[in-house]
Order: sequence, then structure tokens, then C-alpha cells
Amino acid sequence: MYAKINVSCKSIDCDWLLERSVRFWYDGCAVLIIFHAEIIIMILDTLAHYSRYKFLGPKFVRAFEYLLSTDFSKVEKGKYEIEGKEIFAMVNEYDTVDAATEQMESHKQYIDIQYMVKGEELVGHDFLLHHRPSKAYDPEADYMLFAEKPMFYSVLKEGMFAVFFPTDLHMPNIKIDKPMAIRKVVIKISVDE
Repeated sequence: MYAKINVSCKSIDCDWLLERSVRFWYDGCAVLIIFHAEIIIMILDTLAHYSRYKFLGPKFVRAFEYLLSTDFSKVEKGKYEIEGKEIFAMVNEYDTVDAATEQMESHKQYIDIQYMVKGEELVGHDFLLHHRPSKAYDPEADYMLFAEKPMFYSVLKEGMFAVFFPTDLHMPNIKIDKPMAIRKVVIKISVDE
């Protein structure tokens, strides 16, 4: 069953976005997969549906297995190796902030799987096309920043995850109405050359 998802778009025709996506409601949750130039751009879904993404390869399977088998209520904040530098997790806690204080980011060496353990936040999205970084790429930290406003936003709720590939600009950590305490796991999966 297909249904339109309510997204807030800026500087793009929402019909263009919706025509290039697979979207549906499942168990009361909106699932959105956006395609651009015949490749997957970003994925938003619930962890309950992780098996749909096994086709992305063994690193993704291993990352989802880690998310499924770990009780994050008992895990301290910090960095945890899953498969050395190829796959690792960062357990974070923070309060969401106003979008006006943030910038979009992207990575070159790693793909993000951002899994919401507790709380909910807005996430800004855009495609890395002709954007110029406001902060140049830092290879040690594997990120660069972009000052442009996101094209659209989604809500990441408890039990949901988002996958961001190197061509996905993303701006997480944004408050919905007021600041909220968040517990989130970010799994980093190395990009295969």
C-alpha cells in the first residue's frame, strides 16, 4: 500500500521528491526510500524492518545484528568497535537544539546508520549536488559542513533509523517543539572503494 508522506520541502518541488521515492506506511510508521540517478539516496524506517536492507551487503547485516542484539539502556556513552574500523558504533546522549544554530553535514569515509533509542528529533535532508562546504572536509573526523538550509525534514522517533550515504546531506539533533533529551546510536560503516 502506498501513501504520501507529509514532508516539509524548501527549494524543491515536493512532487519531484515523491515521484522519485518509494514510500508507504507500515505499522503506523512512514517509510521513505529516495532514489536519485538510480541509486539509493537515503532510507528512513524502523528497526523491525531491517531485513529489507540486507541487499546493501554484509556490513549492513552485521550493523543491524548489532543494533538488534544490544540493550542500549545498559550501554554507556562512547565508541564501540563492531568490526574494527570497518564498522563501529557511537552511543550518544544530547538535547535537541534549534535548527537555526546547526548546519548540514556529510561524510566521505563512512555511511551512517542513525538509530533512535530514546526521544525524537527532526532531521534535515538534502542531496549533495552543487553545494559548497562552509567547513572544509576534515579527513580525521570524516565530515564537512554545509550552511544551506535543508530541502526537507523528517522526524526520527524511538525505534526508527536513518541511513545516510556520502551523497546525503543531513542535519540531525533538531528540536521538534522544545528541546528533548535524546539517546541515539550512530553506526559507522566504511565505504567500500
